[in-house]
Amino acid sequence: MIHQLEIEAEDQYWLNASYLSADQEYSHATGCRAAASEAIKAARMSKFPPHRFVADQLDHLNVTKKWV
Repeated sequence: MIHQLEIEAEDQYWLNASYLSADQEYSHATGCRAAASEAIKAARMSKFPPHRFVADQLDHLNVTKKWV
């Protein structure tokens, strides 16, 4: 029981002794979140097929242009 209380006290110490102050902690991850969202957008756009034109799609129909 005493061992469990010592572990709990140590955990409470580490949780209370924060690495960043409240001012430093406020919006400290906005840059990381912005970079992650840009990476997600780039990954989505890489999966997007390239633009195609109708003329290129139907060009195979112009094999012979024989008008009688």
